[in-house]
Amino acid sequence: MRVLVLSLIFLSGCSSIYHPQEGWVPEGYSEQDQGNHQYTVRFQSYRGEDWLELKKLLLYRAAQLASSHEHSHFLMSNLTNKEQYEIGEAQAVMSAPHNSDNAYQQTTAPYMAFHNKIRTVDALITYIDIASPDSYDVQQLLASTKLD
Repeated sequence: MRVLVLSLIFLSGCSSIYHPQEGWVPEGYSEQDQGNHQYTVRFQSYRGEDWLELKKLLLYRAAQLASSHEHSHFLMSNLTNKEQYEIGEAQAVMSAPHNSDNAYQQTTAPYMAFHNKIRTVDALITYIDIASPDSYDVQQLLASTKLD
């Protein structure tokens, strides 16, 4: 029963997907410092967002990092999209029968099967302080991006 309740709570969440990735849940952003003003930035989701939405969230995170390190622009390279499927199941659970007020009771949680389509977008971000034809303007990105 606990598995069923936790699964329903987990699946019914309406919170934003824009947050740091935590634990085993494949959702949110992460970054890794590569040195020389470069970061690998990743955004992951299992909720079915399209690739453009995930790229928008990745760019927003890259702009946040740039702002925190006082850079005005950045370049993006090595953009990759990866899709994988996770399939799992939870077997039916039956509690031991017991008597309560002369009534025979038994609790059963049904079998559940699930699959998640996990989409991952990552890119190498290089921070710069002078605009170039291929660069992203940090302040413009932060001001114009709407997070749902």
